[in-house]
Amino acid sequence: MINSIFTAKDQNSQDETTIYWFDVVGTPRNEEDGVWGVTDCNGEMGLVDCDGCPCNTDDAHILEVFNSCEITQEIMSDF
Repeated sequence: MINSIFTAKDQNSQDETTIYWFDVVGTPRNEEDGVWGVTDCNGEMGLVDCDGCPCNTDDAHILEVFNSCEITQEIMSDF
């Protein structure tokens, strides 16, 4: 079971992108364990690695990581 724990939020007002950072553990064979960011730019969501590089969610393992990072209303408003 993949566990994702929200750790931080970065906002870039210039391009209106917010990155929600998660510490992810429990991926298959632990290959994708680590820090991942979910980007939100005007409602368009994406996934970046710990260096901020975009990831291809067409890859099944990467899609599992993306789907495990839940951005709740609390995270969006409180942090």
